Amino acid sequence: MADCLVYWKVFPQQYQELGRAAMTPNWNTAYEYFPDLVKDGDNLWVVIRRVDLWYLIQRISIKDVFFDGVWRVEGDPCKSEVFDVRMRNQPDFTPILRQLNFASGKKITKIGGMIGTQIQRPRPLSDADVVLLSNYAKTLQKV
Repeated sequence: MADCLVYWKVFPQQYQELGRAAMTPNWNTAYEYFPDLVKDGDNLWVVIRRVDLWYLIQRISIKDVFFDGVWRVEGDPCKSEVFDVRMRNQPDFTPILRQLNFASGKKITKIGGMIGTQIQRPRPLSDADVVLLSNYAKTLQKV
């Protein structure tokens, strides 16, 4: 099992409704194979899209995975991180996304908003991808 990249597709809507309260270290998905991808201690690297730009918004350190109609991740709030995505504080994440090889070896080939079609489901990361994302995260301001 491994860290995964996930796309928070409805972030703009949820953030508009809830503000920072939307930024919890939790995740849910209807993807039936999700529990086969992750385990306690792994991370979900959460990306969002604004117009055609991409941003790394969270790293959720997984504390528990359970099913209650959908698969839910309870993250560890002490180990998880939320990154500042204001444009002056974070550049477009697209170049980093396009460097990822993923555990499958299949790179992202799309550009702009079309990247979302390649990350609709959680994508397991390679060990090298985790190092790349960890190093990138160190350069970001935390919220």
